[in-house]
Amino acid sequence: MRDLGTPPPKETVTSPYAPPLPDLVPVLRRVVTEVDHDLGFRFLLRVLKAYFMPISEARCERLLTIGEQFGYHELLVDENLNVSPDPAD
Repeated sequence: MRDLGTPPPKETVTSPYAPPLPDLVPVLRRVVTEVDHDLGFRFLLRVLKAYFMPISEARCERLLTIGEQFGYHELLVDENLNVSPDPAD
């Protein structure tokens, strides 16, 4: 997950599309470090898509690279991601 850049400053992920998720970042870190990297990555993708969180094109490329390492097809990773030219991420 360090490969994805700096986490959001708040520990609660919010979106107009879904209810708030307090302490999401620490939970994702624990899944990645204590359970399974693949599962943690899939949870991260699910959150990004469900909350329609804007991400930069560069971050999307990093997610695609990580997905490729897990053997994921490109569409599995980037379908329904909210990719913007230059969001503040």
